[in-house]
Amino acid sequence: MKKRKHLRQPLDVEVNYATNAKARSKDVSLGGICLTSEGPMDEGRFYTLVFLLPSGDKLECIGKTCWCRKVDGQKHESGIQFWKIGEKTQAKLEAYIDQQCA
Repeated sequence: MKKRKHLRQPLDVEVNYATNAKARSKDVSLGGICLTSEGPMDEGRFYTLVFLLPSGDKLECIGKTCWCRKVDGQKHESGIQFWKIGEKTQAKLEAYIDQQCA
């Protein structure tokens, strides 16, 4: 069994990932985010992700779809690896995860 490199924390927020495309987050880690969307996200494709943390901090980064699977009806779950994330965005994400672990 493959161990995860980063601890995941629950996160339920709306995520914009393409022109007029939205998903819901399931969980997040320093390495990526799990999203639920109405349609499939293309594996290997890069997306610009924009979302707000519960604190109101806006995060924007580029992520790569590592996997996508159908979970219910038309809903799909996708694992997105953070590919390009700025230092300030990384710091906000770290603060959120640290707060959830406390």
